[in-house]
Amino acid sequence: MNKKMLMVFGILDLIVLLNIVWLQATAPPRFMLITTVDFVFMVSLLFSAIFLIRQNRLGCIISYLQFPFRFLFYNLSFGFLLYLNHFINNSGFYSALLIFCVLLEIARLVITIIIHKRYLLTIKQN
Repeated sequence: MNKKMLMVFGILDLIVLLNIVWLQATAPPRFMLITTVDFVFMVSLLFSAIFLIRQNRLGCIISYLQFPFRFLFYNLSFGFLLYLNHFINNSGFYSALLIFCVLLEIARLVITIIIHKRYLLTIKQN
């Protein structure tokens, strides 16, 4: 695992942010209520994407803080895989995809921790 994975995670954060914005833009007017927490989460996605693409440790820290909110708001990094269910209309397939996305999200957290410890913390100590 190298630091380039952080760039991939940053791009995934941009995809999640664009998906949220698209869903808000296409929602019926009565459902377009964006709460303060939603707004803060969207801004944090933007900043984590920028810092992760730049391979900055602040991106890792923001990702750690976002982790519980990704599950709370159902905005998983690999959530775009759930759109595959449109092609295969099977409830069991959707459940399997959801479990797979959750496992990928946990793997993303573990990989981010490993990269943070291995590369970004050692730079600070030197």
